[in-house]
Amino acid sequence: MLLIDRVQAVGSREQVSGHIALYDMAGNVWEWTSSSFPVGEGGGETVWFRVIRGGSFRSDSLESRAWYRDGLYQRALKDDVGFRCVVRGR
Repeated sequence: MLLIDRVQAVGSREQVSGHIALYDMAGNVWEWTSSSFPVGEGGGETVWFRVIRGGSFRSDSLESRAWYRDGLYQRALKDDVGFRCVVRGR
């Protein structure tokens, strides 16, 4: 098993891809999404969490799967959470 203890530059790993050429899609940093959900119990104040996905270099194999989702307070700052820039193909 390959263990990584920090963020890796995009494209720095061996490229393994299917026929649609998707690279670096999981496991480097958690990806913020536009989805959110409320967290709060009983009469307490409701706090909104943003959905994060894709896992990070700190995640185990379960968290790094495409279907796995987690939540994080939307103002949280962490070194293993980021966002994905999308460029339209030619």
